[in-house]
Amino acid sequence: MPGELEGGANPHGAAMGGGSPHAAGGEAAITIEGTVEPSPALRGEVKAGDTIYLVAKEIDPATGEPGKLPIGIDRLEAGAGAVSFSLSVTASGTAAEVLVTARVDRDGEARSRNPGDVEGSVKTKLPAGGVKLILDKKVE
Repeated sequence: MPGELEGGANPHGAAMGGGSPHAAGGEAAITIEGTVEPSPALRGEVKAGDTIYLVAKEIDPATGEPGKLPIGIDRLEAGAGAVSFSLSVTASGTAAEVLVTARVDRDGEARSRNPGDVEGSVKTKLPAGGVKLILDKKVE
């Protein structure tokens, strides 16, 4: 599937905020690296300086649905083109599948999802490198 490339482990060996490569409960911090960019059709909707929220949720293997709680979160700033990211996540296993979602948020409030916001998502297996996340949906 496009945008789903597997890569190596976290080269920095640290969880979000630095420190040990292991999270509480013995779960390892794993990195998802890639880029976020708008689709050609929505390029004009994303301006340099816009806030992009990046969220990763582990997919439940039994249901195929993403979990309710995020396993990784970051805030990025949109540029003139693709924006690189390196997101540390804490998952229950290194073979976990995750849904990574990015949303350009007009009001700067992480929890809101309003008309005019632009978003996109991609599924990938952990660890992941070279992930290409396309912002291809406009919230109505």
